[in-house]
Amino acid sequence: MKRRDITANQVRALLDEGLSKAQVADELDTSLDLIYRRLREGEPSRTVAPSLAAELPKGGVPVWVSTAPCGENPDMFFPKYANQASPAVQMCRSCAHRLPCLAWAMAEDIQEGIWGGLTERERRKLKRSA
Repeated sequence: MKRRDITANQVRALLDEGLSKAQVADELDTSLDLIYRRLREGEPSRTVAPSLAAELPKGGVPVWVSTAPCGENPDMFFPKYANQASPAVQMCRSCAHRLPCLAWAMAEDIQEGIWGGLTERERRKLKRSA
């Protein structure tokens, strides 16, 4: 079972030591999703689309995150290999939060994981074409 008692300070301390976010998740035996959530705690919201800004609480994480189906198995959305992304992408296709999720990930410049049904590579390609 993955740990949930991780604090933002623990995450930041390990990042300051030079570890990547994925390495921090491994070190703390938690999901990469939780690492991102902890980093967003208390951080002022960046500029996002007006429709998403209304959904952002003070911690900077959109309201829909707590009800999205990906919350049941967040590790699935951070595959170690690209060929393992298919189950997460398929789940995203039927999710009501797909477009807000993708817009948020693009606005926050999230590099790792499946967000809004797109892989890291697909989001980079989309960003370059915009």
